[in-house]
Amino acid sequence: TKELGGRTGDWVERVLVKLNMCPFTGSRRRAAVKLTEYGITPAPILYALSTATTIPELVRDFYGTVLEFKKGGPDVYSSILLDAPHWDDSWSSWREVVFPLLEDTVIAAGQSRDLGIVSFHPLYDTPDPNFLLKHRFGHMYPPPKLRGWF
Repeated sequence: TKELGGRTGDWVERVLVKLNMCPFTGSRRRAAVKLTEYGITPAPILYALSTATTIPELVRDFYGTVLEFKKGGPDVYSSILLDAPHWDDSWSSWREVVFPLLEDTVIAAGQSRDLGIVSFHPLYDTPDPNFLLKHRFGHMYPPPKLRGWF
């Protein structure tokens, strides 16, 4: 399911665009901006909502969205923003189980050159250095540190 409005779109506009947390997001609708010198043209963001409450359901929703993204191709979609609200209060589960699982399956499927995972979790905290040695995709400074900068 796609949704360009509501809280997710507002968050993209406020955090990724206005605070420039993702220099490649141009608006709540378009990403892959500032990449034309690398042969990548801006295209719409594919918004998806997962109502999954279990890991197998979430993996199903993730790969269902990835298939839609791949079918559309780079002219149709620039990126995916999958919202999984059930996991909002479960940062430790997301960090220790879900994120590494998604990362590992992307690598195992040979898709790591086409798909990169970035985690924007409401309770995000930068994992310890030992974790980051094994799981480097998409980690940034925690929200409290980012808030302190603005």
